[in-house]
Amino acid sequence: MKRRGRDCGDYARARILMMSGRRREALREFRRFLRRHPSDVDALFHSARLKMALGSEGTARRLLARCARLDSRGRWSREIVSELKKLE
Repeated sequence: MKRRGRDCGDYARARILMMSGRRREALREFRRFLRRHPSDVDALFHSARLKMALGSEGTARRLLARCARLDSRGRWSREIVSELKKLE
């Protein structure tokens, strides 16, 4: 998905926060982005991983399931399966 303008900045800020270990802040930015783009598979996947890291396994499972439904290109399919196995 191409991101433009302010959305690009919101998504990029979330990724930077995530890579800096600032998980809660990153999750807040991804939530903000997903309110405008609820079908963005990348943001859903990263949000699920952040939820896992923060101990919210049920929410992580739901996000991963949603991500799998929306990932028509199969871009994240291996990663989704891998993350779901970690939650078993």
